[in-house]
Amino acid sequence: MDAWQERKMSAAVNTLHNKGFTYEGGEQWKPPLGEPPKWVTAPAPEYVFVSGPSAHTVCEKKYAELLIRVMCLVTGDDQSEYTATLIPQPRLV
Repeated sequence: MDAWQERKMSAAVNTLHNKGFTYEGGEQWKPPLGEPPKWVTAPAPEYVFVSGPSAHTVCEKKYAELLIRVMCLVTGDDQSEYTATLIPQPRLV
């Protein structure tokens, strides 16, 4: 095995260890047991399309009201002229 292959093998082993996999002999590494990490189970953020007479953009739903206020300060528009439309999430199967 040359030096390049050894570095690749070492990187692969380190990656598996860092992700919680264990090696107990045989051909395959075993995945971690227990609760999955939060980044796997966390709900995806909801996004909205914010639209008004002078500006349009997309942002996370939780920031829509703040964004509309800022956009109105910048453009001079009235808040009642802006809408925030929920963007449907794609369904993963």
